[in-house]
Amino acid sequence: MFLPLLLFVFLSGVLHISYQLTWIHMSSLLFGSTLFSFGVITALSFVGFSLGSHHFGNQGSRTKNPLGVYGRIELVIAGWALASPLIYGMMEYLFTFVYTAVSEMPVVLRGAQSLLMAGCILIPAFCMGGVVPLSVAYGSRKHSTRHAVALISGLHALGGFCGVFLTAGVFLPTLGVGYLFLLCGVVHLAFVFMLLRRDTPSAPVAPRGYFGNENHAVSGPPLLLLAVFFILGIVGITSEVLWVRFMDILIQNSVYTYATVMAVAILGFSAGNMASLLFQKKMGFRGLSILLMLLALYHGSFLFLPPEMILPFTTEQSLFSLIWLSFLLFFMPTCVMGLSFPVAVALYTQRNGGQAGVATGRILAADSLGTVVGVLGAGGVFLALWGVRGLTQGALVLSMGAALLCVVGIHPSRRIFTGGVFILVLSFLIYIHQQWETALPHGYVDTHGGRLTALYESPHSLMSVIDYRGGNRELYSNNLWQGEKQKNRQIMAAHVPMILAQDARKIALVGTGVGQTAQRFLYYPVDSLYCIDIEQDIEHIITTHFPRSWAADDRVRFFSEDGRSFFRHRRRTFDLISLEAGQVFRPGVAHLYTREFYEDLYTSLNEGGVVSQFIPLASFNYEYYQRVIQSFIEVFPHAVLWYNDAEFLLVGRKGGAFTNVESSFKETVERIPMVFRDLAYSHYGGPAVYLNQKEPFFAGFLAGPEELAAIAGDVPVLRDRRPELAYYTGRNQQHPFYLDSIQAHLAPPQSLLGEMDVAATTRIERYRQINLQEIIANILYITYTQTGDMSMLEAAYRANPLNMTILTTRIEQALEAEEFGRLAKYYQNALETAPENLQFLYMRAVSLHRNGDYQEALDAYERTLAVDESHVSAWNNAGVILEQMGEYERARSYYRQAISTEPGYRDARVNLSRLQRKMVAEEES
Repeated sequence: MFLPLLLFVFLSGVLHISYQLTWIHMSSLLFGSTLFSFGVITALSFVGFSLGSHHFGNQGSRTKNPLGVYGRIELVIAGWALASPLIYGMMEYLFTFVYTAVSEMPVVLRGAQSLLMAGCILIPAFCMGGVVPLSVAYGSRKHSTRHAVALISGLHALGGFCGVFLTAGVFLPTLGVGYLFLLCGVVHLAFVFMLLRRDTPSAPVAPRGYFGNENHAVSGPPLLLLAVFFILGIVGITSEVLWVRFMDILIQNSVYTYATVMAVAILGFSAGNMASLLFQKKMGFRGLSILLMLLALYHGSFLFLPPEMILPFTTEQSLFSLIWLSFLLFFMPTCVMGLSFPVAVALYTQRNGGQAGVATGRILAADSLGTVVGVLGAGGVFLALWGVRGLTQGALVLSMGAALLCVVGIHPSRRIFTGGVFILVLSFLIYIHQQWETALPHGYVDTHGGRLTALYESPHSLMSVIDYRGGNRELYSNNLWQGEKQKNRQIMAAHVPMILAQDARKIALVGTGVGQTAQRFLYYPVDSLYCIDIEQDIEHIITTHFPRSWAADDRVRFFSEDGRSFFRHRRRTFDLISLEAGQVFRPGVAHLYTREFYEDLYTSLNEGGVVSQFIPLASFNYEYYQRVIQSFIEVFPHAVLWYNDAEFLLVGRKGGAFTNVESSFKETVERIPMVFRDLAYSHYGGPAVYLNQKEPFFAGFLAGPEELAAIAGDVPVLRDRRPELAYYTGRNQQHPFYLDSIQAHLAPPQSLLGEMDVAATTRIERYRQINLQEIIANILYITYTQTGDMSMLEAAYRANPLNMTILTTRIEQALEAEEFGRLAKYYQNALETAPENLQFLYMRAVSLHRNGDYQEALDAYERTLAVDESHVSAWNNAGVILEQMGEYERARSYYRQAISTEPGYRDARVNLSRLQRKMVAEEES
């Protein structure tokens, strides 16, 4: 019966992890993709697992029929899985009721949310906790404890590895939630039926000892082992939190990140269990202490490892890089933990007369309880307080503390050697901590050619603020761009829907960025603006580092919340909802493109309300581009597609087609001066194509309802139950462009604007074609940045010689090569494109300065300061020129202005000090 039992244990590992991944997906849809939701569902899973391990471990030692108990708990798990869609539907009804009632009381809401999560997960987790203890209780009666624990635990973990691969790689994105539960539930019931048929009571049989000598006494008490594994539980989950955060900086985070980390960790634990079979003789507390010291050294090495050793292997953003990095960070530590587990069970049973099931259950319970503490402590509190570095140091201290407990457990006569090794390892860790500076996390932040100004270790991501010599400032989340200080295309995500909506008063914005879009909404006579962002620190970052006056407006409220959950459960309605959630491959973002989410938005809109969806073309191939449009227009059939560089806007209206759009635009730019001035902006080409003019603005109109229906065709919509988009974007970061397909479905301007004269129509269509050429230029430029192929840069420049990013790159190259003739041509194009672009103004001044044209350079610096008087480099450099021209007093005032603007600006301080010494020397002479 032992071999069939091993097969059943393996299958239960496959099915249990499939259920867990699917429950996590369903919980993220119901409760949101926030760190709090994920942390609580994980903690509750381990609470249930801990209680179940302890309970069924004790029960396995008291019953003559542990397989019968095992079969019955598997029956409960299978039944719960089959009923999960119904259970989650009931919980959604309750959560919506609670959310509506206590949404303004965050503590009460989180408490109620935690209780509902417990109702979803606690019972099956409790039953899952009994699988390994009950199996060991049966297996150890007829086989050695060593073999029983190692094989059962190892095969159960190996099944979990296969379950992760099958669920995340195949079944969840293809079958979806309902069919996956049905398939797994039916298979589960079949194997439970076979298990119960084969089940026969077995009389207890005294197990053979792990070391061969049954009566050999161990000085360390069982309580010591439980303490060690409690600490290991904390260390294990803390390390996972740390290294997942570390990986997020290096590899673009997606749904595959968590699945890959889980798969590698489970595989490492399985390999460690199997490796324990190789040890035939003693491996007691001494062996455990050595393993834990090795674990501490392994973690400690990453604190001081030069980034140059890691970064070259992560330049290619691919699943291979993700798998490689996961193995590097997780396989060895979890392998050590897997190797320790059978050893600990054997040590425990030597002191407790062969109760292998009890030992297994209690050790697993202690480890799971430690995991709960680690999830709530590391993920919920200490990561935000201590950061990656502090938390890594805490994990090191705990690892060495567990090793010290094992040293205490060694027989006194054998304690000297291991104690000496412990002191050496501890001394080494203290030494390298004092002598070397860790590179975590700042050494892995991509500054994109700028200067790192601030770093925030937020709960969800690593937020970095980067300054550039041209005066621009950008915000990155895990090295992914979120926004910038200077005006960009994000402003149109406010202006386009506001002009189409005509009289929107209550606004909701999902994805605040640095406030470019949010600030523009306040140019209009709105009554309220709700800014919804999953990042808890975004308000503080904006008010500290970016234009912030808008954030203090009484009409503005910030919500640190998952956007999907906000609209699904809050009973508020709006006139306009704008969605700018960022990169689609990031966890939770793909949920904002499903039909169910659009239905929630429809419910959250007032009659005549407008929703604007951000469509980043680089995230989709043509099929998913069609499916996103299909999902949107099935709910909002009165929709238009609008050009906004490579990020289209899909704008829909509740209750009818868009009307009087031309008059709305005219009234807006005439009635609201701030809007008129703000739309003195173009994607390319300068004042001739500023978007405060009719033809350039309406050249953004690409498709109306008929054309969108033709684009969508008969492709299926995206659904919550089948996260296809999340898995597709997680493994596909680059896509062939489909410009021809877009051009084939362009709407005539008259379909939106009504009758127009031929000349205006011709101009709109010409501008629209240039818009599409701009997309090609951007794609070629991206290829250049990835390959370094100069021919791609030249082709991009030819596609659109007024593309600002391409111009900036060519200017930087010419400036570095000191090719001042080419620079003059580029600057002429650049300043025609954007006369007040801070970066171009400053770079032109620098090039004139380098070329020795001091008066022209001084005028250029003055022009830069006229646009941005806080530009410290311009103040400093202008001071240098004035000093060279002998105008010492003016130079001194310029240096002082630079220091006053940024007290820590070293160059200006050095220049001022030198100038003052020069002035004193000249006075004395």
